[in-house]
Amino acid sequence: MNKQYHQLTQELRYQISASRKTGMTLRQIAEEVGVHFSTVCRELKRNITSLNYDPKMAHTLSCKRKRTSKKACKRQPSTDEIIRKCMVLNWSPGAICDRMPIEFAPSECLSDAMIALLGQVHTALTITLDNGGEFAGHMKVHEATGAKVYFAKPYASWQRGTNENTNGRIRRF
Repeated sequence: MNKQYHQLTQELRYQISASRKTGMTLRQIAEEVGVHFSTVCRELKRNITSLNYDPKMAHTLSCKRKRTSKKACKRQPSTDEIIRKCMVLNWSPGAICDRMPIEFAPSECLSDAMIALLGQVHTALTITLDNGGEFAGHMKVHEATGAKVYFAKPYASWQRGTNENTNGRIRRF
């Protein structure tokens, strides 16, 4: 018997329903279906409507929960493109996962904040940024301020000068 986790199928739900009608206990049903006891318990708890367990309705409710869950809307064509690019570079899944929030950072708000702050200085001729995705709007900053924008090489902190301090101030703003 395979007790490894897997999603319940509609057929398994019909089997649970039939086993309940014969008077089997939840543990016996779980043993027969080949899932953990808590899976059967959770299935019945989530999907009993008006004191009955209807396997067809239970499957419909389960499919609806999958479609409307928070996880369901995380995958988009833009995330797929980022994943493809990172895989070409042989990045690990963990590194790709860490990169996602950077790619979707609010770069529009950040570029507006940079323009506002640099407008107060009047002397910025060049800007050196790190390689974070939050600086995706660097062309907008260049066009608004006239300052040339450079990007430092990764792990070359000596190229950034006051970059980290300035980035911290911009992010707080």
